[in-house]
Amino acid sequence: MKKQDDDTFIINGESNTIKSRRICNSLNSSEDSSEDNCALLILVIIGFFNDFVLSVVHERVPEQPPLPDIVFERTPYIPQALVFSEYLILISLFIMLLITIFHKYRWIILRRIACIGSLLYFGRCVTILATQVPVADSNYYCSPKFKDDNYTFWNVFLRSLQIVGGVGLKINGKHTLCGDYIYSGHTIVFVISCLFIREYSPRRWKPLHFLSILISMVGVILLLISRGHYTIDVIISYWISTRIFWIYHTLAACSNLRVILF
Repeated sequence: MKKQDDDTFIINGESNTIKSRRICNSLNSSEDSSEDNCALLILVIIGFFNDFVLSVVHERVPEQPPLPDIVFERTPYIPQALVFSEYLILISLFIMLLITIFHKYRWIILRRIACIGSLLYFGRCVTILATQVPVADSNYYCSPKFKDDNYTFWNVFLRSLQIVGGVGLKINGKHTLCGDYIYSGHTIVFVISCLFIREYSPRRWKPLHFLSILISMVGVILLLISRGHYTIDVIISYWISTRIFWIYHTLAACSNLRVILF
């Protein structure tokens, strides 16, 4: 690591604007855990709010056939592929967290994961609540909806608590609520994990970078052929995730941009 100016550090000897490997001196506060705890707390709150919104939207999902989808029309339907996709999510997350734990600036990276994840999942709450589309997999089991007398705020809240432990994965056996489309939470994890792995691991670890890209691509393909999400969900998720990641790291690397914008 070498110092470039008063407030910028270069990691692995490389400096870019968009895909930057610089960590601002102003963010170099690994011994101050208050910001880290706050970022992680916000991520947990947003994660729960995501489940609460899903519990609300579950009652509004139209009971209609899936929408036309160009990928669905041209690929086989393999429902079991969703399970393999979610195992790939866990592998990708594990690699990202492993790199974070052993990184010199682990707390800064963890804070950035939490901040970016919070932004993405808050946006997902908004889009899920705004528009409901039919379930992409007509054979997917959706829990029964509440009857009129049981459809209360308290019951919706309790139901959201029941799925919190499943963290949105079917393999945990708790994700039986439907309606969390536009955009894909699975794709968020694949994209962000891949970006963080490539950004904060040494550049010479090219096999790992290739593996992370391969895991993400295969995971998304499995997600689509299992009808876990519509293709538009994946496209929107990829576009938003990459832009949030690049914008965040550009602002973190360039203090003058933060002053101009904020």
